[in-house]
Amino acid sequence: MITFPQKVQDVIKAVENLKIDKCLPPNFKILCIIIDEKSNTNLPEGIISLNDVVKRSPVTDNNETTPSSIADESLAFISHSSGTTGLPKGVCLTHKNVVASILQMMEKHTTFFKETNDNYQDVIPLFLPIFHNYALEMTLCALYNGSKIVTLPKFEEKSFLSTFTQYKATILFAVPPTILFLGSNPSVTEEHLKYLRVICSAAAPLGKDDIERCLKKAPKNINIIQGYGQTEAMCFLTHTPYGHRNNSSIGKALANTELKVVDLLTGKSKGPNEEGEICFRGPQMSMGYLNNPEATKEAKDAEGWFHTGDVGYYDKDGFFYIVDRIKEMIKVKGYQVAPAELEHVLRSIPEIEAAGVIGVPDSRKGEALVAFIKKKEGPSITERSIHEFLATKVAPFKLIDKYIYVESIPTNQSGKILRKKLKNMYKIMN
Repeated sequence: MITFPQKVQDVIKAVENLKIDKCLPPNFKILCIIIDEKSNTNLPEGIISLNDVVKRSPVTDNNETTPSSIADESLAFISHSSGTTGLPKGVCLTHKNVVASILQMMEKHTTFFKETNDNYQDVIPLFLPIFHNYALEMTLCALYNGSKIVTLPKFEEKSFLSTFTQYKATILFAVPPTILFLGSNPSVTEEHLKYLRVICSAAAPLGKDDIERCLKKAPKNINIIQGYGQTEAMCFLTHTPYGHRNNSSIGKALANTELKVVDLLTGKSKGPNEEGEICFRGPQMSMGYLNNPEATKEAKDAEGWFHTGDVGYYDKDGFFYIVDRIKEMIKVKGYQVAPAELEHVLRSIPEIEAAGVIGVPDSRKGEALVAFIKKKEGPSITERSIHEFLATKVAPFKLIDKYIYVESIPTNQSGKILRKKLKNMYKIMN
């Protein structure tokens, strides 16, 4: 296990629990990444500095190569699903999954990475957690491409923005809250973004209005890339092809990836512009869930299609669009309501900074709509004005039944709204 100094104590506690459950191999070690060599002496007993391991490793100058003993189908690592609606599941990914996913992202006709040569090198500020597959995948792609990575220990406004100008960042890997920050925070100026040629957003839905606010500060020739994928696919299944300007879409299928949309009830394939569940097949598909054959069997059908649990559709040109998670759809008077749609509309109101929508049991409607609202500082807004605005944007059955004002909307580190926490908050309040 590899960690860094600020998380060593947390890792030690986790390892102690694993020892109790007898889940660790006999040769298990904890490696710690040390930036400052003087910090080596402060490591707890039993923790090994990764720098010391690298220095001790023998390096030869000859050209002899040793055949790899690692099989393509052998386990590379175990990631975990996001757990926004339930407990996270361990996802078993093979070496083949990882390599295939990197090569799909680097396919020359659609990739947004620019080839590294003597005269050019992409510069990437990396603040996203690398234990999340999105950041891990982009890190591996950047290393494969020879791009320069500027790592930040966490998102901190001042250091984050200074990285853009100090290192002349060309690609930004972001999540929706980052895009909202770039578009709405007055401290972000055109000067910060002037070297960027690509902003890639993934891990959670991003509204068109959010993108357009960000574009007002960005260079005219910048490419906003939206990506869609799952931990069960290592990372991406689709992304906007470089050079395209369809800001509503999550893009097209990657190379060697099959996608289809099926009816939620019958399982039959849908045509263009018909909503259903998105399914995929491809070399990036994981082995399945750790110690959970039932969940694996439920997700992967007899024909090898993995059922993503996401509702979406595709247009006549092959661009895909996400509506919401099946498990997050709210049933109001027999109609399916996507909370992501309502959250996007609410965020378009200037006085609202963030919003989260859930469904709660209701004897008359089946489920009632509850919106958690985080207001911006400055002029206030009334529930009536919000309601009137929504009425011009959505169908009557999608109107919010109750508003709750909060200091923050709970999200995970990839920016996905944790609706189970919102539901717990609602239960406590009621």
